[in-house]
This record gives sequence, C-alpha cells and structure tokens, in this order.
Amino acid sequence: MEIPETQLQYEIDRSFDRSLLLAVLGFLTTVIFSVFFPFSEGGTAYWCFVLGSVITVLSSILVYERRTSEPRRVLAAAAMAESTIRSSRDLFTEMYHRSPVPYVLIDETGTIESCNIAAVRLFKVTEESLNHRDVFSLIRSAHPEHLDVIRERFQRGVALSAEEFEVPHEDGTSAWVLLSLFHFIDVRQRTLGLMTLVDITKQKEIDAAKTEFVSLASHQLRTPIAGMRWNTELLMFDTGYPLPEEQRHKAERLMQSINRLSSLVDDFLRVSRFELGELTPQVGRIDVRLFIEGIVSEQQSSAAEKQLVLEVPDGAQLNYEVRVDAALLGMIVTNFLVNAIKYTPIAGTIKMGVRFEGETLSVTVSDNGIGIPVAEQRHLFTKMFRASNAEKMVTTGTGLGLYIAKRAAEVLGGRVAFTSGEGVGSAFTVIVPVEMVPDRP
Repeated sequence: MEIPETQLQYEIDRSFDRSLLLAVLGFLTTVIFSVFFPFSEGGTAYWCFVLGSVITVLSSILVYERRTSEPRRVLAAAAMAESTIRSSRDLFTEMYHRSPVPYVLIDETGTIESCNIAAVRLFKVTEESLNHRDVFSLIRSAHPEHLDVIRERFQRGVALSAEEFEVPHEDGTSAWVLLSLFHFIDVRQRTLGLMTLVDITKQKEIDAAKTEFVSLASHQLRTPIAGMRWNTELLMFDTGYPLPEEQRHKAERLMQSINRLSSLVDDFLRVSRFELGELTPQVGRIDVRLFIEGIVSEQQSSAAEKQLVLEVPDGAQLNYEVRVDAALLGMIVTNFLVNAIKYTPIAGTIKMGVRFEGETLSVTVSDNGIGIPVAEQRHLFTKMFRASNAEKMVTTGTGLGLYIAKRAAEVLGGRVAFTSGEGVGSAFTVIVPVEMVPDRP
C-alpha cells in the first residue's frame, strides 16, 4: 500500500482555497468598515483599517498553516505505520521461510497453500510438488484410524499438539515427526491451519538403539543368572548334610539377590519387547475361576508373611470362560496384586473383584495400604517412577511394573485405571475386550 500523494495535494489545495476566501472576506469587511467611517491619514479610523488588514492577513496565514499541517501530520503518521507494518511483515515472512522448524500452511480441506524451506527438506521434494497437495496424504501412522481422527479433529476446529507420525520419502527412507496444528483467520477472513512438524527421527533412532541394547543385554544375562540360581540351590539342598546356620543364612540372602536380579532382567526384557513392538496378543481360552485362583495361589505365601487378608470373589461368580491372552492379562493382574501386598501394612486387607460386562472383562485389585500422593499420581504409569512414600516403605523396586501393566493392557486393546488416596489405599483396574465362550455349564 503506497501513501496517496494526490490526497495530500488535495488537502493542501483545499486549505489554500479556504485561507484565500477568509482573507478576501476579511479585506472586504475592512473596506466596508472604512466606507462607513471615513478616515484621514494618521486618524483613528486609518489605524483601525491598517490594524484590521494586518489581522486579516495573519489570520489567513495561521489558518492556512493549520489546515495544511494537519493532513501532513496524519499522512506522515500513516506512512510511519505502513513502514512498521511492512517491516514486521517482511520479518515474519523471513522467519517463516528460514525457520529450522518445518511449517506448512493449509486450508480447511488440508490442502497445502505454502510451506517453508525446512518443510521441503523434511519431505524431500520440491516446493512446487508440495503445493496444492493433501498434507494428510503425506504422513502415516502405525494405526490408520489415528490419521482419520486427526483429520476429523482438524476439520472440527480442534487444535492438535505433539501427535507422532511418520513421513515416508520417495527414496524408501522415512522421518518421524511430532505434528501440531492450530487454526487462524487471515486478512481475507479465511480459516487456515498452521502445521508444525518437529523432526524426532534422531531421538527415535537413539531410543530404538537403547531398547535393542537392553533387549540384547537382558537375553544375555538370563543364562548366567540361571546358572547362579541352580548352583545356589545345589549348595543349599543337595550337599547331603545341613549347612551351618551362618552359611545357610548367607545362601538364602544370595538366593534373594539372584531372584531380585532375575526379576529386574525380566522387567527390562518385557519393556524392550513392548517398545520394539514384538508382543502381539496370543488369544486363547481361559477358565476365569482357575485363572484368578492361580494368580492368588502364587502370591499367597507373600501375603501370609504379612498376615494380609485376601478376599477373592466366590467361585460361582467366576464360573465362565473367555478368550483372551492369558499371559498378558496375568502379567497385569499379578503386578497389581504384588504391589498391593508390597505396600499394604501388616494385617491389612486386599480385595479382588472380577466383572464381565458386554464384551469386556475387568479385574480390580484394591487395598488399604499407603496409597499414592495426589501430586505424584500423574507420573504413575511412566518408566522408572516410584512414589515417594513407596520408596520410604520398600527400598527395592524398579518402577517398571505399572508401566509394563499399562503397555500390556494397550496390546490387549484395553486400558488400566486407578483410584488412590495417600494413607487410605489404592484400587487398580484393568479393562480388556474379551470373547465369551458359550455353553459354559
């Protein structure tokens, strides 16, 4: 937008015309005054005429200056504002195009209207080939429905933040990005979307390498741990004569350490298998009553050591069969029960509940233990997290159990939930889809 010089000249011309008209009127008034009041040189009327003429001229000049200075001032301010806007627009355009973060501008349908240099590099194509393409056709997800949900949310005007997607390239390689998208209205009152694509390919590669290393290390550690366990058992039970008390005590402590190490390796191995996507549900037929009784039986001795009361549903309530992955579901429920036993004080109570509703099975383990502080509950299902009061009560623990339970539930297509209050207790529930086996007597 250019400053209109013709408008400035028009305003000046109008001010000159007005000032000239005022001068003429003032002069005529003075002349008329002198006609009705004749004067001689040096008389009072003469000086009044001179003074009136001077005042008329000065007034005209002042009016002219005032009339012309105002449009100049307004137009100068407008010119300064226009210069500032132009500089800001140029700065924004430069930042948009040269930003290291890929930006893509799309319309309401998802069609690309423009993109910056970083976006062109990310997609590994030319800018011309990107324009007017559907941006959602250029990305993909491990779950196809995820992309459909994202498109629908965008079209409904919902902002998106840090959604993970893969960007495939024509050369067979791919990149991983965190996608964020928000709406805005442009100067032409159109609804557009600004998409940011943060490249996390390096982080994904590092995470994959770490997970593979943990998986490899865990596999390699299982053999020596098994050897240590067998030899310790031989030392304790197959010597042909009882060990002295001190040696037996040391052997028992050694076995406890071996078991803790074995449990830690198993947890790391499970985590790596989940993160590598190696676990898929192996659906089979299970008797719910026998399934629950088996888990409780495995932990009965640990509960008895703390004089805990285990309340299990009556067998009649569990008299049915379902189809589900027994190993993954058992991993989840066992984790809940082990935690309940570990963090419930002596002589406490633990209850188990099982419900079959529609096509879902839910198993709940509740206790009257130490509970979880409210401020820490949002971290509960993250890796290596242990609540502060849990660390004080039980010093050992990996902080991986609930993370594994959550990931196992996701593999089963279900979810985990909990309620907890510090000093009151906790209740953990897993809800998974199952198929009821008919004709159960």
